Amino acid sequence: EDTENTEKNRRVQSTSSEQCKAVTLTNRRLTAETLRTQRKNMGTLWQDIKYGTRMLTRKPSFTIVAVLTLGLGIGANTAIFSVVNSVLFQPLPYQNPEQLVKLYENKLDKGWTTFSVSPQNAHDWREQNKVFDALAPYSFQAANLTGGETPLRVDTLLVPPGFFQLLGVTPLKGRTFQEDEDLPGQDNVVMLSYRFWQRTFGGEENILGESLIMNGAPVTIVGVMPPGFAYPDSDYELWRPYPRDPDEMGRRGQHFLHVVARLKPGMSLEQAQTDMDTIATRLAAEYPVTNTGWGVTLEPLHESAVSGARPTLLVLWGAVGFVALIACANVANLLLARATAREKEVAIRSALGAGHARIVRQLLTESTLLAVLGGTLGLLIAYWGIQPLVAMSGDSLPRAEEVALDASALGFTLGLALLTGLLFGLLPAWQSIRGDLNNSLREGGRRSSSTGNHQLRGVLVVSEVALALVLLVGAGLMIRSRSSLIQTDPGFDPSDLLTFRVSLPGNDYESQEQVTSFYEQLLENLKALPEAESAGMIIRLPPSGGWWINVFAIEGRPPADPGNRTNTRYRPVSPDYFRMMRIPIAEGRGFTEFDRADASRVTVVSQAMVKKFWPGENPIGQRLHFFDNPDGEHTWYTVVGIARDILDNGLAEEPLPAAYLPYAQLTFTLRTMDLAMRTHTAPMNVAGAVRRKVQELDKNLPVFDITTMEQTLADSLARRRFSMLLLALFAGVALLLATVGIYGVINYSVSQRTHEIGIRMALGAQTGDVLKMIFQQAMTLIGIGIALGLGAAFALTRFLESQLFGITARDPVTLIAVPLLLAFVAFLACYVPARRATKVDPMVALRYE
Repeated sequence: EDTENTEKNRRVQSTSSEQCKAVTLTNRRLTAETLRTQRKNMGTLWQDIKYGTRMLTRKPSFTIVAVLTLGLGIGANTAIFSVVNSVLFQPLPYQNPEQLVKLYENKLDKGWTTFSVSPQNAHDWREQNKVFDALAPYSFQAANLTGGETPLRVDTLLVPPGFFQLLGVTPLKGRTFQEDEDLPGQDNVVMLSYRFWQRTFGGEENILGESLIMNGAPVTIVGVMPPGFAYPDSDYELWRPYPRDPDEMGRRGQHFLHVVARLKPGMSLEQAQTDMDTIATRLAAEYPVTNTGWGVTLEPLHESAVSGARPTLLVLWGAVGFVALIACANVANLLLARATAREKEVAIRSALGAGHARIVRQLLTESTLLAVLGGTLGLLIAYWGIQPLVAMSGDSLPRAEEVALDASALGFTLGLALLTGLLFGLLPAWQSIRGDLNNSLREGGRRSSSTGNHQLRGVLVVSEVALALVLLVGAGLMIRSRSSLIQTDPGFDPSDLLTFRVSLPGNDYESQEQVTSFYEQLLENLKALPEAESAGMIIRLPPSGGWWINVFAIEGRPPADPGNRTNTRYRPVSPDYFRMMRIPIAEGRGFTEFDRADASRVTVVSQAMVKKFWPGENPIGQRLHFFDNPDGEHTWYTVVGIARDILDNGLAEEPLPAAYLPYAQLTFTLRTMDLAMRTHTAPMNVAGAVRRKVQELDKNLPVFDITTMEQTLADSLARRRFSMLLLALFAGVALLLATVGIYGVINYSVSQRTHEIGIRMALGAQTGDVLKMIFQQAMTLIGIGIALGLGAAFALTRFLESQLFGITARDPVTLIAVPLLLAFVAFLACYVPARRATKVDPMVALRYE
């Protein structure tokens, strides 16, 4: 039995061994077969590429036109994608940026959803919240740097210790602020941005421990931030400690801080909002006078940074996508025309055994080669165009310093190139295999494209016209809107006005009397310049002057509830301000040099303030008071005049209620002021004299933000100008491509109908008859395209509503003028081939194949 079992086991093992060998041999055969198939496919693909390359080089004019067309479309898309990706899609360059949020106060009954924050409220938020790992209030502060050859003005941020840890960034050199450096006497430290370190100190290695003179006091450099770090943007180049005691910054009723916080891990924005709502309710109950009606708004930090630019960028991205589609339609038209010329070649290959899939693959390989060449050119166009694009945006583009042609943009370009190759190559390839094989092979048969080919080319032309019309309507609306804005009367005369800012350091100018004396002397010195007509000053010049809001009450009216107190824009000005700005006084009088601190307090109110708070009444002679005294005592101001409204919150905004006060009658110290001087000559020619007059009074004072009022108004429209210019550029490219497409289709149609035209002319057709026939065919396509384009424009231009001023998205002038312009350009594109058709010799045409 043992012997028998042993023999059975041996036979089983032998069988298993033979089966394993068989399986191994089968696997080897399959592997070899797979490798042979892969090599065959790769060889076939390589043949397709070589053949496609020969076909493209054989027709260089066709290839150049196609590559240029694709390069324009892909390049424009890549450039805009780089901007959109860097600004909207890339996370902020901080640690776990999705946990960072921006906090605002809100007063919904006033429509204020993202208002600045009170110092005391920010302090209470930090102490009472249960949802943040860290919460940091910060404040903007400009600093005068002295001690060098010329004084400098640098934008500075006051931040608490732990601020940089909250963001998750570490300094390149040195350290951040320590725990007690937010206390008085220990806050004489400063951190530098990398750019400031390089520009001011030449990247000096031993910079730590050196001193700067800021606002008249020495501070020690303790750290340098790494390159690329910017918060809130690259304009801010120095960081100083924010005081620990909120009372050092201001009172609870004053709102001027910004707050950033980091959510605890696993904490949602909704949970944080609930917690902050509870705190706001508690504070309103504890401090009803200042906090009634005030809530808290939470917003992701990324959204806070880019929300203003998102609509513009998405509109531009959609517009440039239309350009790419028009480019694809153009190249598809070229390939359809070329496919007709290659009918016999395709027929011969089919007759020799090539299947439809093989022919389609060959043709798609050629279109992909075109797309890759167009994508390469597009990358170069994008590389050259990104920086001019960013520069064109002015200061309207957030995160502009981060915009670059990165790996995401390269991937986008590759994907777009392959997609466009498929889009414009598929129709011609499909059309090529639908032809009549016998007709194509017939010796001496006239070459004629199929009806389907003509119809496809007509559809492509209609699409191009419709897409171009949408872009042209969008550009026309933006141009009309900006024209309306430029013609808007701001309420003052911006011509020949030189504007600049001066800020007095608190160490040297402690009292309001010292500050007032300095500015009065400066204004007198400026008026004494031979180029000066007048000079004046205000807390902030328009169009950015509506930012300071103060609560007030009118004498004789019952006191308002804490949550319903009236407020208005609060504008301290010099006596000559109205005359210098040429703001008419509608009733009463303006200010004079006699409205000083020891005189009766007076105020001038705007027409919008009268309309809102004294409807149907004359406010002159009435009194009001502002809550501007720390001790709570009321200082009464008598209304002595009504000033014409000005658009100091921007040309696109409605005039806001405002109260003007004589600067000399302020009850608190205000050291930073905007000044303006009306000149008899070009304003910038007087800039040097202005700087000298300032430094004659104080050699350590920098003059900054010096420009003209006309330039300031232009800059206020930067974002609108940016979107208008790009839409106009894309619309122009679209119009050019559509014109080329129309010309190409009509020209090809004429060449295909030469025999028919010869017969018609031989039978007595006149020149007008031929022209009518050609134009009827062309204008039918164009008319359909315009009709479809108008329908699409009605649907899509509503996305521009928020960017329009003085007109609507249904502006009749634009919707009539743009189709007429497009029809006229299309008519011109048709005229050349139509005229050529009338020159056909009937005898030659009858022999035409």
